[in-house]
Amino acid sequence: MGERVHVYRRGRTYWVDYTTDAGKRIRRSLDTRVTTFAEKERARLEYQLRSGELEEAERMAMALFMAEYREYQPARKTRKSFKNDFSYLSTFLGEHPLEFLDELTVHKVSQHITEQRNRDGLSPRSLNRIREVLHTMASYAVSRGYLDENPVSKAWVQTPISLGTWCGRNVPRSRPMSTLL
Repeated sequence: MGERVHVYRRGRTYWVDYTTDAGKRIRRSLDTRVTTFAEKERARLEYQLRSGELEEAERMAMALFMAEYREYQPARKTRKSFKNDFSYLSTFLGEHPLEFLDELTVHKVSQHITEQRNRDGLSPRSLNRIREVLHTMASYAVSRGYLDENPVSKAWVQTPISLGTWCGRNVPRSRPMSTLL
């Protein structure tokens, strides 16, 4: 029987990739650049998988995740930027309450951005900033292994774009958020 845990590098950082007995694929950063530490961690995970000690991770509660994310972000941003970003996140979570992090979906993000445009008349730049903040948060969750993929990267916004007139009416069309700017 071969190795079940694979170590690889992304940039200078080592990552692990393995599949649990339940069939869930886990990819997470080891937060190290040291080869010997990465190999020791691989051996430890391999042993835990074979002995059944490694349990599948429980669902991450949104409140716990936001507390962790709130501690992570200040080192990366100015105080004003940090405050603005959490204002966007608070608005999103206030309008779309999530009990668990994995309840964050493409549909909820797209719906929120579309509502912001229709209700508040936000500019494409502001809408893109909201999407960027949500994308950064979800990317952090992916890097910590809480989500398998970033649902925000597939978010679309319903944008009325004139394709000409048909019987005197504008024809609206959906476009991805990245093509608005």
